[in-house]
Amino acid sequence: MKPQRRVLPAAAVYSRPHLWDLADSASAERSANQNETMFALLEERYPGDPGQISGCALYITEGGRYAWLSAHIHCAEQRGGGGPLSHCLGYLDAEGARVLVEQSSKGIPFAVALREMYPQVRPGAFSGATLNYFGDDGPEIRLYVGSHCLGVLRGQLMAAFLECARVRLGFEVLG
Repeated sequence: MKPQRRVLPAAAVYSRPHLWDLADSASAERSANQNETMFALLEERYPGDPGQISGCALYITEGGRYAWLSAHIHCAEQRGGGGPLSHCLGYLDAEGARVLVEQSSKGIPFAVALREMYPQVRPGAFSGATLNYFGDDGPEIRLYVGSHCLGVLRGQLMAAFLECARVRLGFEVLG
């Protein structure tokens, strides 16, 4: 007898078939798959309308010691009908992502500097972007360049993002 192939529910797909939005509940089953990239769109810190998107996103790619988390700012569509352009503001390798997950679980405010995306150009350099965690009444992760907040991750989406990172990094799933 042939093994039955499990079909996952349809989920929001963006420009690449292996890119999944953590805000889409149908993507939740895919978050442990290290071959797929999960992302969370950041909101404006002080939105004009509730849930207003800032234009930035956090991505989780691969898993285990190869996992990495990156922050991107999205720009206009490419000419000729191509996908959206984006600029990587920096990344955390598995060790840096582990610090983010561990520290945020304690609820204590902290900041972690993102590394330059092209280490061959500037080995060990920081990009100037940071992820800041604020754990008071309404916990949130903010993406900063200098003193400018480019976007915020909060609520259920922040919880889904951190849980995805825990799973990808090999932490015990918190319940």
